[in-house]
Amino acid sequence: MIKYLTKLREETAKFEEFRLQQIPREQNMMADQLAKLASSNQFDGGRRITLLSAAKPMVGLEEEEKKEIEDNKEAGKIKLRSARFVLIDGNLYKRGFSSPLLKCLNPDKAKYVLREVHEGSCGNHSGAHSLARKVLRQGYYWPTMVKDAFSLVQKCSPCQRHANYQHNPAAYMKTLESPCPFDMWGMDIVGKLPRATGQKEYLIVAVDYFTKWVEAEPLAKIGEKEVMKFIWQNIICRFGDAKENWVHELPGVLWAYSTTPRKSTQETSFNLVYETEAVLPAEIGEETWRIRSYDSQRNSELRREDLDLIEEKREAARRRVCIYKSKMAKAYDSKVRPRKFEVGDLVLRKTENTGPIGKLDAKWDGPYIIAEVIGPGTYRLKKGDGKILPRT
Repeated sequence: MIKYLTKLREETAKFEEFRLQQIPREQNMMADQLAKLASSNQFDGGRRITLLSAAKPMVGLEEEEKKEIEDNKEAGKIKLRSARFVLIDGNLYKRGFSSPLLKCLNPDKAKYVLREVHEGSCGNHSGAHSLARKVLRQGYYWPTMVKDAFSLVQKCSPCQRHANYQHNPAAYMKTLESPCPFDMWGMDIVGKLPRATGQKEYLIVAVDYFTKWVEAEPLAKIGEKEVMKFIWQNIICRFGDAKENWVHELPGVLWAYSTTPRKSTQETSFNLVYETEAVLPAEIGEETWRIRSYDSQRNSELRREDLDLIEEKREAARRRVCIYKSKMAKAYDSKVRPRKFEVGDLVLRKTENTGPIGKLDAKWDGPYIIAEVIGPGTYRLKKGDGKILPRT
């Protein structure tokens, strides 16, 4: 509004006479609708949101002497709330619904009761909601029971080591855009798989970000030389189900993937690479018009023309990929539960499945120290002696 006011003053200075008159809304419906339309448009720019959290409960827990309340309305509220409390032998009780009288505790006594019920001689390290309800059933009450129970469970080392995995993403999605085919690749390693022919237990997969073309190779072990060899030779290899014959089934899976239209590009990977659709076996068994009208003499000329026109199709596919990634990122980010750590923070890491894991084994190990913040949701960890953890 300050910029608007400044601009208005600059423009009004150009006139000899200026008069401002307010028009009722009923007589200026068009401008009113335009103003509402402008305010309803979604703003894509960044904005700051201030988050306020209550560090202390609205109801004080400490004894405090207060003077007589002069406001009759405020006094009525306090009188109405105090009707649910009663003082017996110097102890404050609350009339509850689950129990006739609930003893009110101060912060120190509340902390003792929580710890004793949670991890004492009869404690079972129950969850926060269960812990709060259990304390309530024992006949205790204070205004922040659930919040304090959550805080205690989050600080309990055995509970954190056996806590459930958090499947919600910790950072917002960062999409990548490839300018042209084969310019940017994504790689991943799958394994260990059931041991197959040739002692192969791993699968290395590479996907082109533009055409979605897939290359894969089964390997007996994963190392620097094997990965470099795969990238260098650019071998189109095999993939299949997780049985012992998955190595032999890989060519058919890759062929089916390359000849199936992708939702992001609305084209097949084969078409974006070669500017023509692959001939499927069904077209040979039951001839289509493309097979019947095949001209071997004009084939080379038509192929050259197709290659000259492929850039237009790739550009259209690139735009569709951008739109698809934007929608995918929006859906992904709606499920994000942000978790941010700083250098020096102590954290637990998900236990690696390097061997048989029992049901009662800890799901998290550590604690480790954040050594470096690499990117959103990506950190490098180190042990207490300063040794960097591999694969972090």
